[in-house]
Amino acid sequence: MLTYRLATYADADLFFHWANESSTRNNSYNHEQISYEDHIKWFNKRVNNPDVCMFIFYDKQETAIGQVRIEKELKKQECLIGISVSETQRGKGYSSEMIHKASLEFIFRNPGFSILAYVFLSNQASFKSFLKAGYQLVEEREINGIPSYILKYN
Repeated sequence: MLTYRLATYADADLFFHWANESSTRNNSYNHEQISYEDHIKWFNKRVNNPDVCMFIFYDKQETAIGQVRIEKELKKQECLIGISVSETQRGKGYSSEMIHKASLEFIFRNPGFSILAYVFLSNQASFKSFLKAGYQLVEEREINGIPSYILKYN
């Protein structure tokens, strides 16, 4: 069973490391490495923003294994979710539990919102994790030129 907490400013370097892992970049719509300066600006705008929930997840040994970020879209009742699991922790079945717990917590804090996930068609592991976490497939379409699934959690 995984535990989680909200991220703090002290977590900036951990998020930076996870964001720049090669497999994370390969499964992101922006494949470029992120500079530390750009990351810190991005992180500081979100970490205490009431429209963003950034969760860090831990295994039973209290090892940080990954993060889930859910961010409200301005002027909509929708949010966008992103997840990354540390390369050393992949393949252990953590993703669906992380997605499920973060989504439940976010909806509890923000009733009336729905959460959208964009997943590459080629990333079947993530697609299955979102389905297992209670997301439903809405459609398939290209996003930034990449064939993608769009899934929704209410």
